[in-house]
Amino acid sequence: MKKNNVLKLLLFVFIMIPILVSSQDNSSENKYQSLIQEWLLQNKNKYQFTDQDIKDVRINESYYSKKTNLTHVYLQQTYKGIEIKNAISGIAIKDTSIFYFSNSFVSDIAAKGTNFTPQIQPISAIKNAAVHLKLGEVSDLKMQTSKSKNQYIFSNGKISKKEIPVKLVFQKINNSLQLAWDFSIHSSKTENWYSIRVDAISGEVIDVKNWTLHCDFDNHVKFVPASVKKNRELPKKPVYTFGNGSQYNVFPFPTESPNHGSTQLVSDPSNNIASPFGWHDTNGSTELNLL
Repeated sequence: MKKNNVLKLLLFVFIMIPILVSSQDNSSENKYQSLIQEWLLQNKNKYQFTDQDIKDVRINESYYSKKTNLTHVYLQQTYKGIEIKNAISGIAIKDTSIFYFSNSFVSDIAAKGTNFTPQIQPISAIKNAAVHLKLGEVSDLKMQTSKSKNQYIFSNGKISKKEIPVKLVFQKINNSLQLAWDFSIHSSKTENWYSIRVDAISGEVIDVKNWTLHCDFDNHVKFVPASVKKNRELPKKPVYTFGNGSQYNVFPFPTESPNHGSTQLVSDPSNNIASPFGWHDTNGSTELNLL
């Protein structure tokens, strides 16, 4: 009898641990959501946001860094419940204050997105992409699961090494937001792995990125897709000013990589205690001596 009670207690503990952990994560995210929403509203004029621009911002991911004592939060901008592709901004929180904001949101979205109902189905979008990329004939393409509204997993259709994830997004095209089906196909015939956007109204392929880099070892020439090449460009030559401080074109802290933000011009980034004469001092003077 005693043994059965112990087993029941252990079973209860194993059941409750995931629930408690999930509850703590949700509570933490809810706390950040309120803090971030309030901060965005207070600073909307600074970033030229409308209320609609920041109304449906949701937390994609968050984590705490012991090294920096900062909580990093990544925000996904949505409109009418639909994600805006690559509209992901980063926020760093210290204690209960916003320490840093890296803005990648689209402003005035209500004026840029006008179509909200897709006119073509995901299957048609996948077939159009297969023709556009010459991937071969699509067959046995079926929906495997529906993860949520307008987000699905399809079979490989005999054109992909993997199942094909599809979701509805807004794609930024010039100064507008185009409703599109967003999915990836890992070609069954080559090593190419394509990230694709197909216009959900017209069925036209409007954006393709190849996640695979190709190298020609005979000529030692590496092919890099234009989208990757653009993000890998080196920052412009730093501009230095004398007297009150220097300026640098950098990917500012806590931006993790060129994919998480753009370069910014920062002034006097040195710590006054650690570097009282700046970063270029050689003689205990505030004058910059550059080689």
